[in-house]
Amino acid sequence: HGPVIMAIDILPSEIPRESSEYFSGVLKQFVPALVNADYSGSFEQLNLPPELKRAVILYKGKLTPDYEYIQTFLFKSH
Repeated sequence: HGPVIMAIDILPSEIPRESSEYFSGVLKQFVPALVNADYSGSFEQLNLPPELKRAVILYKGKLTPDYEYIQTFLFKSH
């Protein structure tokens, strides 16, 4: 007897409603900071909550300091 594979084509409906409501409630508190931030300055000057600032991978087309290590993996020849 081989492995049993189960595919679910309606995965979004499998997420519990409570989890979705909780996530959107937590996310909602960050919306004003995202909307009101001044993106004209440097990344260091960007005034975002730490949770959001740590999540920014690219800013103005450049890797942010926490993610600069990714550069070593880009354009690597095989």
